[in-house]
Amino acid sequence: MVEEGLAHFVKLRSSFVRLDSFTYSIIVPCCDMVLGQQVHADVVEIYSVSDVFLGTNFIGVYAGVGEMGAAMKMFDEMPKRDLVAWNALISCYSKAGMGERSMRIVFKVWLFASSLALFKELPEQDVVAWTTIITRFSESGNMECASWLFYETRFENIQQNSFTFASLLSACAHLNAFQSGKQLHGLVLKYGLETDVVMGSVMLDMFSKYGQMEDAITFFRMIPEKDTISCNGIIGGYAQNGEATKALKLFDEMVHLESPTVSPNDFTLIGVLSACSHNGLLKEAYGYFNDMIHK
Repeated sequence: MVEEGLAHFVKLRSSFVRLDSFTYSIIVPCCDMVLGQQVHADVVEIYSVSDVFLGTNFIGVYAGVGEMGAAMKMFDEMPKRDLVAWNALISCYSKAGMGERSMRIVFKVWLFASSLALFKELPEQDVVAWTTIITRFSESGNMECASWLFYETRFENIQQNSFTFASLLSACAHLNAFQSGKQLHGLVLKYGLETDVVMGSVMLDMFSKYGQMEDAITFFRMIPEKDTISCNGIIGGYAQNGEATKALKLFDEMVHLESPTVSPNDFTLIGVLSACSHNGLLKEAYGYFNDMIHK
């Protein structure tokens, strides 16, 4: 019966009949790993991963063949996750003999639900309140909940500001979530926040940590009023990625830049000395050190 159903599905797929999410939801549980991946590709092309019901079914398919990494990736890509999706993930980890992992998820869900319940009791849920709760989750390393809340603000028509984006981007930089950071970067450009000084510093930090210095310097040049923090960020980024020549050139520009918002400080010196150290420029490091301490 299953084989016959799959055969009909293949015929439908080859015809001009447009399959809906209900059709896919019937087929997905019958798939093995290979067919499941093919159907997943179809669904992504037509529906993205916005259908929570379909996403939950795919979690079951991947987990059923022991592909917990793929199941978790599927879960992470779902912009909205309901209790059924969370329960499916917890159940899959338990069945896979990963009880400790499932308990961590249970605790995360409980913490998230408790925090959200308190948040909903606030008399005014404005952008400041939303940013505060998003920041708390992102700073604690709970990017799943922070991201869910961030996307929830969009459904609630809350206009995110630079601080909302900054908290998430900072977490992306520290938690090795570069792909998520790139997606947020796209939204930053869409909302025209790329010229914001706060955003500039956070974006520089993220790009530098992942060695994307071309993107970092492009973003740096877009900041209309550069300050000491943004200059230090790009110098430190070059130093961190072994590009001493560019770091020292930018430092010289910084020194000669006639701006009240740009003035080399101790953090600048650390970036310069780090650049020299990584490239064996001991003589130059000594010279920069003397110049800075005698100013």
